[in-house]
Amino acid sequence: MPDPTSQNIQIAYDEFGDPDAPAVVLIMGLYCQLIDWPELFCQKIAMAGYRVIRFDNRDIGLSTHLDHLPPPSLAAYGLSIAWGLKVPAPYDLDDMADDVLGLMAALKIDRAHLVGSSMGGVIAQIIAADHPERVCSLCCLSSTTGSPLLPPPHWRVLQLITSPSFVFSDSGRQQKMELMRLLMSPAYKKSDTDLESWIAEREQRSPDSQGLSRQLAASLHTGDISARLKNVRAPTLVMHGDSDPLVPYTSGQDIANKIPAARFELIAGWGHDFPEALAEPLASRLLNHLTNSPCSSD
Repeated sequence: MPDPTSQNIQIAYDEFGDPDAPAVVLIMGLYCQLIDWPELFCQKIAMAGYRVIRFDNRDIGLSTHLDHLPPPSLAAYGLSIAWGLKVPAPYDLDDMADDVLGLMAALKIDRAHLVGSSMGGVIAQIIAADHPERVCSLCCLSSTTGSPLLPPPHWRVLQLITSPSFVFSDSGRQQKMELMRLLMSPAYKKSDTDLESWIAEREQRSPDSQGLSRQLAASLHTGDISARLKNVRAPTLVMHGDSDPLVPYTSGQDIANKIPAARFELIAGWGHDFPEALAEPLASRLLNHLTNSPCSSD
């Protein structure tokens, strides 16, 4: 179901549960679609008495693809990072945060529990810092503050997600397979057949890969949000895998250290994916957090 949000962006979403129940808005990460939130995870939260909304960010899935904007060049990434400059980008994560707020407004949601994964966790932090009146609670999965002092991704993961054939075309199927093998949780590994099906399902739903370069540029352009986190007032839970090769778990610890009274939970055997086997355990941890973080009326 598409809904208009900011800057003529249309956001595709679906939802679970009672539309009059407290809202839980799920924000996915870089180049991920709403279907990357397992249905079992969504259903478990909805069955506990919540309205669960998951959606495609701009430039992915069935939401607006900004194809009129040229993708940033990899050379620009490299030069900007090498010289400590802002990566040029057609939009940033603040714009993507506005998309979330626009969707909430379209759905008549004044306040919501925000759950963000990876880049989506940064977007959720921005909303919680800049619009605390809209946030009941915050939960960050496999995310970061963007601090330059944090450990970098595994070198091969970084090489793959910035390679021209992966970023700028649909021809990098083998690279996508290799990337998924690196990102998947060591305790919950998938077979190559399962990975091929996973990739095919997402390519069939949204074949465009140009949006990845713009989303990546948005993340790099936004950079370090640490200074903003002192403004977060929402009860915050941070969950991170101990085997994450893209965003090492010290990044999750950094979030918890910088948000007042945040709680950090380290999950054994979890990489940088969302295996079906973790859907119920992670939902249970989240529900405990939501139960202890009700929306107040003020």
